[in-house]
Amino acid sequence: MKSYILTLAAAAMACTAAAQGLHQEVEVEREITPTESEATRYNLLPQVILPSVTPVTLTLSDRAVTAPVRPAFSHLSPVASNKGIDSDSYPGYFRAGIFPLFNADASAGYRFLNTDRTRLSAWLQYTGHVYRRDLPASEGDRRYWRDHSVAGGADLHQAVGRSGIIDAGAAYAYDRYNLYNYSVPSASYSTFPQWVHRFNADAVYSVGSEAFAFRAGLHFDRFSFGLRNFVPAREHVYRLNLGANIATGDRSRFSLALDGVLIHNSVHRDATSRGLIKLRPVYEFFNGESKFTGHIGVNASASVNDGSVFSIAPDVMLGWNPSSYFGLELRATGGAVANTLAQLYEQSPYMYSGRGYGHSEVPYDLQATVMIGPARGAYIKVTGGYARATDWLMPDVALAPEGHGVAYRPCTIRGWNYKATLGWKHRYFLIEGSYAMAPSSLKGGFYQWRDRARRVVDAKIEIYPVKKLTIEAGFQLRQGRAIYDFTGGEAQRLALGNAASLSAGITYEVTRTLTLWASGDNLLNYSYVYLGGRPAQGATGLVGVALKF
Repeated sequence: MKSYILTLAAAAMACTAAAQGLHQEVEVEREITPTESEATRYNLLPQVILPSVTPVTLTLSDRAVTAPVRPAFSHLSPVASNKGIDSDSYPGYFRAGIFPLFNADASAGYRFLNTDRTRLSAWLQYTGHVYRRDLPASEGDRRYWRDHSVAGGADLHQAVGRSGIIDAGAAYAYDRYNLYNYSVPSASYSTFPQWVHRFNADAVYSVGSEAFAFRAGLHFDRFSFGLRNFVPAREHVYRLNLGANIATGDRSRFSLALDGVLIHNSVHRDATSRGLIKLRPVYEFFNGESKFTGHIGVNASASVNDGSVFSIAPDVMLGWNPSSYFGLELRATGGAVANTLAQLYEQSPYMYSGRGYGHSEVPYDLQATVMIGPARGAYIKVTGGYARATDWLMPDVALAPEGHGVAYRPCTIRGWNYKATLGWKHRYFLIEGSYAMAPSSLKGGFYQWRDRARRVVDAKIEIYPVKKLTIEAGFQLRQGRAIYDFTGGEAQRLALGNAASLSAGITYEVTRTLTLWASGDNLLNYSYVYLGGRPAQGATGLVGVALKF
């Protein structure tokens, strides 16, 4: 029985968690706009997400946000971009929270220059968690689990000439956490540290008007595991972005974007260097009389030293918004994905650190959305679709001498997905709930759900009893999670059980410069395991203060 639990723990998939901001404003969107949709993430607390630096879809008014690196285990999101600081009134901020046994988050930033043409900012953040939880491989054996992370960065926004803008930034993060070696045949599993270095730097130049716009960007990323006793995976990513668009009429334009990426891995792949070139021509249009909007284009790519040489996928969106109470959107998207270690680290930092990966491809992702409302604040949103992904990286059991971590296996996965959302936004409260489902089998499922969940339930409520007080709570349940083990030759399905989290928070704005807040995570003390075999922390929280100066 223990050996089965051990295998399951090494493979366990728990979705990463993102605490909702206590100052978040909620808006019900009913107007359909021709923008590229982002991948949906379903999250559980506590947070273990590191956003990667991704190219921004070029529009006539785009200004890139650079180097958004931050600590991997943080509940607080640092203001890592110039637009996040309330520079009109206060150039600096400080936010911190603490809770026993030891949970701490501290984030600070300051804008040193703030003129019409120049903005220069810097930020720092630390987060740490120390807690006790049973070893997944040995029920009743409580151990200490430690996560520490620190990050810092700087951002520059500089106007050039009459209409040019340079956005540049750099950020560094150091993460350190402990793991347990399950492979030793002993009742006392040994612990050892793992650490990760991450560095991002990029610069984007953009210039243009309503008739024409151009953008050029350079990006560099270094990701390095530091585990001793064997060669850890390391990766350098070099990226070039070029884009331009031109207005073809009062209600239309044509845009062309070129994205080239070169990835150099350590010795964990046959081809240590691989590349991907992507071309995206798009025609966008908007008809004001019929409220009809959309874009038609393609995502074409050419691969070097990895996977299919050439591929092409649709990039189409058609939207119809005939009234303020109804909207319809149809999307067909897809394209090649240059998987990096930093992107996989977003899924969980507790990954096997001795393997590199190649490209993936989404031939098509077809989605349809119907929006009804809001009518007196109430709204309904229903989405359904069918998608297919090839060489998609899904969690796999990692059998390694260290006896820890989760690896990924390229696979083909396809299937339907559905989601229904109901909400009601009032002056004094917001209530929203959603139910999503997808198949869960070896080759059937929704590729964005890496834990192969069958059903996902989300609910949240926000209450604003007085102007300066906000109370909120959120709950998520993921059912039917599973992972497949290929170590015996044939695929064996391992059920992971359910993962659930109840969170709550309260914030009170004492003055314009002082805010008091508190948050609670996993308040039901639900036991589940993160991707990588690490148990989630039990009921915990943070009590803190936020200052502007």
